[in-house]
Amino acid sequence: MFRDSFGNAIIPFVSDNFGYAYYSREYPVNLTGLETHNPDVVVYEIVQRNIPKLLERAPIMPALPREFAIPSASNAGGRLYTRKKGDYIHIYGYLEDESGDSYRSYVTLKNRKVYEAFPILESGLSPDLPQSGKAAGFSLYLKSQEYSPGITVTLDFSDRAKVHRFQETGGI
Repeated sequence: MFRDSFGNAIIPFVSDNFGYAYYSREYPVNLTGLETHNPDVVVYEIVQRNIPKLLERAPIMPALPREFAIPSASNAGGRLYTRKKGDYIHIYGYLEDESGDSYRSYVTLKNRKVYEAFPILESGLSPDLPQSGKAAGFSLYLKSQEYSPGITVTLDFSDRAKVHRFQETGGI
């Protein structure tokens, strides 16, 4: 069970009704342990006042591979950051966009493998990340052995797309 402090109240009930229970208050939620614990049920309990936190940080989990044909897209400026997090490389940043429209974000590696990223601007991770308004964020975690520099980020707004090709990345 992934929880915030509000989950303390239901720990006895969960523990009494399952043969094995694992609890975590880690934030952002770290889903990499699911492979170790192999659960039948996963519960994510969060009090209503903390729901906005779901949009502040991407969960730590392997990025999902996708098949994605890069549409014709306009070039956009942006920034890309990478950092090591355990057995993963956290890739995050933004492309410039002022529309505020919803979008899906995709990261294409040099080897042409495509992964879907969370459309989250993790502005708290770096002081030079924009706080909001003029940036469309992306964030994902790749297993270290899957990572290679030379990343293309595509934002699909359904009626248009934006793209930026990042040549080199640092920070790992």
